[in-house]
Amino acid sequence: MMRAAAICLIVLSLLATAAQTQEDDMRVRLSDRVRERVASIAARGRASELGADTFAKVGDSLSVAEHYLKPIARDLAILGDYTQLRNVLTAYSAESYSRASLATGVGWTSYVVLQAEYANADDCRPHESPLACEYRIMQPSVALILFGSNDVGILSPLQYEYNMRRILDFTIGRGIVPILSTIPPRIGRESEVEAFNVIVVALADEYELPLIHLWRAMMTLSDYGLDEDGVHPTVPPGLFAGAVDFRADNLYYGHVIRNLTTLHMLDAVQRVVARR
Repeated sequence: MMRAAAICLIVLSLLATAAQTQEDDMRVRLSDRVRERVASIAARGRASELGADTFAKVGDSLSVAEHYLKPIARDLAILGDYTQLRNVLTAYSAESYSRASLATGVGWTSYVVLQAEYANADDCRPHESPLACEYRIMQPSVALILFGSNDVGILSPLQYEYNMRRILDFTIGRGIVPILSTIPPRIGRESEVEAFNVIVVALADEYELPLIHLWRAMMTLSDYGLDEDGVHPTVPPGLFAGAVDFRADNLYYGHVIRNLTTLHMLDAVQRVVARR
């Protein structure tokens, strides 16, 4: 398993080199072409009067989790050595951090978010997909997109790529900047995760989009930063509040690392958009 993971790490690193680099302290430096692409999409979003301080979550149970970004809305973040992230905590609305997105669901695959039959009937219009519904209600300028942990057990790589392209085309077409994420490790599905992650990285490169290297970040953690189920990130001792405690002695848990890598990318994207 470790040999296969090492091979995939090399592939992911090579594919991502042109797009962005991740520093040892998790700071993100976007390439010039990604920066230009972000600025171009954001300009269309401004013309459509999308919320510059709003992002949407799009994904499965990993994005539904109470520990994912939600503690930030309650001012619980402890930045530790990452004081450069202070501005991004308030650059986006508290609702963006705390919201239970209509474009996320437990057990969801990339297919589900595109299908109207899975939309929340109380909030969404007839024949409106969960993705379209959330974008209409939130009017976000940015979308955090992570699918795959369920897809790897259900869909073929070609089906997954097709769905992800539809999600990206729909998002970009509305002037919303997509931020993709590699799929975290999944115990028992290592080879499938690696194959799907090559697709994610290739799509980010093709579309010239920001990419969070969550797989790479979690591979450095004990047990890959996964809970006993081998799918979901580990929760720190501080539970809800601890998920946004970024002091050095707390950086050993999956939810903490996911929140930290997400904030770094949101910060990098916000800095590009703010300069325009």
